[in-house]
Formats: sequence, C-alpha cells, structure tokens
Amino acid sequence: MNELDKMIKANVRNIDTARSRNMPISIYEVAWIFLIYAFFGWCTEVAYAALETGTFVNRGFLNGPVCPIYGCGILLVAVVLTPLKENLLILFFGSIALTTLIEFVTGFLLEKIFHNQWWDYSNEHFNLCGYICLKFSTLGPGLYLCHGYCTSFDIQNN
Repeated sequence: MNELDKMIKANVRNIDTARSRNMPISIYEVAWIFLIYAFFGWCTEVAYAALETGTFVNRGFLNGPVCPIYGCGILLVAVVLTPLKENLLILFFGSIALTTLIEFVTGFLLEKIFHNQWWDYSNEHFNLCGYICLKFSTLGPGLYLCHGYCTSFDIQNN
C-alpha cells in the first residue's frame, strides 16, 4: 500500500468518526452553521430591541446582519455537548454554562479592547459585572436546545 492510499484511508476513518459523533465534518458545514446562527441571533437581538424601544436598533458590533457570538455559541454547544445529547438535563445546563462563559468572556474582551460595552445587564436581576444575567443566560441556551432537539442538528448529519 503506497503513502497516498494510507492517507486516503486515514481521512476516510476521520470522516467516519466525525459522522458517528454527529459533528460537522467540513469547513463549509462549520461556516454555514456559524453564519446561520449568527444571522438568526442578530434577528433575535433586533426583534428584542425593537420590542423594548419601539424602534429599529442595529444590534452587534459589526456592520451587517450578524452577531458572531451566536454562531460561536452554537458551534461550541454542538461540538462539546453532542456526545451528551441523550441527557437533556446535562445538555441544558451544559449549554447554559458554555454560552454564559462565551458571553462573559466576549463582553469583557470587547470592553477591554475597544473601550466600549456592547451590552449591559446591570439593570437586570442576578447579573455579573453587567456582562451576563440569569434571564438571558437561560433564555439563549433554551432556544439553542429547542432548535437542536427539534432538528437533531440535522444540518450536521450527512
């Protein structure tokens, strides 16, 4: 068996392993998952802000209809917690922990790097430094799980 055949067999084995774990297997799938959730996250943020203020508010720190934190959140949840998808309680609390951690670190870094705070939960109950609060820490992962449970992350399955 030559080197090329060995490399092809190794890659096929890696793809089969990724498929058996229901994880994204290509950069294209990862990019689509990221973009779809970043867009839907932006839509959710804009809709929530419109309901709160009565006007259109372009949420996010980028120009364009995306909030990257949502794309990163779903990718982290999908990759890290897919092996636990049979246990909804662990999946829910794991989603809360992971997405809350992302939100806290992102909020902290954005403020330190750009000297601007893109969101402030200081007026919400049970907040930590204004970066995270209980209300949104449970709402976001709950929505992720509703979609993930209803679709079984079909976008990742081939």
